[in-house]
Amino acid sequence: MNARIMIDLTAVHPVTNGRWHRVANLHRMPRPGEQLIMMCGESEPAEFVAAGPIIETAPTTCWRCDLAYRRAAGIPVRPDHPALPVPRPRPHA
Repeated sequence: MNARIMIDLTAVHPVTNGRWHRVANLHRMPRPGEQLIMMCGESEPAEFVAAGPIIETAPTTCWRCDLAYRRAAGIPVRPDHPALPVPRPRPHA
């Protein structure tokens, strides 16, 4: 009998350039080298590594992916979300 490893595709977060991202509509595990398009628009080939001491620093959130995910899922977005543009003060007339 084989041991089957089950992966929750909603929990797959690719890490590129020190940031973890979200991939929209991930219906199956990507093949190594297959291009992934993140919700922020970045694109990278899939690579699989075991988590552990290989990672030198903890990845941070890609706020553009977070914002796109929240909007797509109907989750309220706070006005101070890091991916939203900073409102500029209007000049006095």
